[in-house]
Amino acid sequence: MTDRAEVISLCIRLAAAAALSFFTVRYMVKFLDPHYATREETKKRVAQLFRELGLSESIELNEHEMRIATQFVGGEDVGAEWSDIGGCDELIADLKDRVILPLQIAAEADCPLLCPPKGILLYGPPGCGKTLLAKAVARAAGCRFINLQVSNLTDKWYGESQKLAAAVFSVAQKFQPTIIFIDEIDSFLRDRQANDHEATAMMKAQFMSLWDGFSSTNDQVILREERLADDVDLQKIAAMGVGLSGSDLKEVCRLAVLARAKATLADQGSLKNRQPIQSDDLEHALMKYSRAYQQMTEHGLD
Repeated sequence: MTDRAEVISLCIRLAAAAALSFFTVRYMVKFLDPHYATREETKKRVAQLFRELGLSESIELNEHEMRIATQFVGGEDVGAEWSDIGGCDELIADLKDRVILPLQIAAEADCPLLCPPKGILLYGPPGCGKTLLAKAVARAAGCRFINLQVSNLTDKWYGESQKLAAAVFSVAQKFQPTIIFIDEIDSFLRDRQANDHEATAMMKAQFMSLWDGFSSTNDQVILREERLADDVDLQKIAAMGVGLSGSDLKEVCRLAVLARAKATLADQGSLKNRQPIQSDDLEHALMKYSRAYQQMTEHGLD
């Protein structure tokens, strides 16, 4: 009995020592980890924000995605209406055609070009309504809104900034449709220079490659995937587009397809019998794009 009691006593002491060691090590890890408190606070903020926005908490997010998810804006903060914005009627009409319309007809779209643009540049002096326009677009389109602060993409540890840049797009993909608003983007994505810090240059490259869809698996879109009217003079269109890059021409084609889709919706109420692209559609899209490009060049935004 004495031996048995000693064995039981030894087992109890070993179990107690193991439990004490476990909780001691766990406490020490928390104490030594400088980011533990920040991570726990971020988790709480994200959980509260998801409840306010009605987002599913079952979607798994890594540490970097959690930090980006804290920048979701919802509720009254995205309460802008078109009627709240004055003096921008032409711009509002353009945003409705280029962004809102493609999102509304996504279910009926039978062409890859019937999609929103990858990005929109709003430029002007402070207080002219850029942020208000972005919020109004998000509200009208029913999109989630990320007000991205560029300072949140920087980290003192090497390689973390690239992971945060990647997290911006992975979060947007998991909670699509999402609008990412970047204020003062010129201070972030200005022309890359030789004296840029290596980490900053790598973060910019990562951000731009993900923005441009470098790693996407979508098929390439060409003009001949869309029906053209018999009277379209491609040589004339090509002459009008001299100096435009491939991405410029793709945007021109997208504008032409959207214009034809808008006209079809106005006439028929659906896109089931959409008419072929007319010569006027391409010419108007080219002139519209060229005029916008010229204005950007005059403001030094080319």
